[in-house]
Amino acid sequence: MKSKKAVKKQRVHVHFMQDRSGSMVRQWEDCVGGFAAFVRDLQTKEDVEYSLSLTIFNHMAETVLNRMPVEKVSLLALSNYQSSGGTALYDTLGKVLTETNDSEFDKAIFIIVTDGQEVDSCTWTKDTVHALIDAKLREGFYTFQYLGSQPETWADAAKAGFSVGQTVSFNNGNYIGTYAAVASGINNFSSSSLRSTRSMTASFADQDLIKSANMCVVKEDDISK
Repeated sequence: MKSKKAVKKQRVHVHFMQDRSGSMVRQWEDCVGGFAAFVRDLQTKEDVEYSLSLTIFNHMAETVLNRMPVEKVSLLALSNYQSSGGTALYDTLGKVLTETNDSEFDKAIFIIVTDGQEVDSCTWTKDTVHALIDAKLREGFYTFQYLGSQPETWADAAKAGFSVGQTVSFNNGNYIGTYAAVASGINNFSSSSLRSTRSMTASFADQDLIKSANMCVVKEDDISK
């Protein structure tokens, strides 16, 4: 009897950028629990080999996980941190994107979560970040999903170069539901044949989870290269 050929797992690097500015103090505990559930959902995906990086930011950015196999990531990875300070979104994006080399992976996914407006960046501007994101997209295997809970955060997303499909609005009082929906989108997209997409949550996430989390998503044409 012929043995079955092993199916090659998709190797996917997920970069998670989590706002922890002072405006999140009331929601921080929910956010910590939501991230724990997010990690657990990725850990259950058997046909994908995930690596996870986590950067938390306020007026400064700190990378607390770097390319860690997702099965080794603690569900309490955010629990030792508190919310404080302002929001340096552009500096955080610039730091993470310039320090990133994902050539060993089949796909790379960036998740950016913020509830506040860009106010504290000193090094990077909307134009320099925009150019950086455009360059990453041209490489053909990068996917971005920006989650903003306030109108001003959506404006920041557009200025930085995120299209409509790459921008999701979410309920700031339901991080657990939001992160469950996003995790389902990551899992479904990661197993697909596409190398990148411009509307990961809208096109791949569980629609019931999107609805229950009261998220607003818009589909764009999927791209693959």
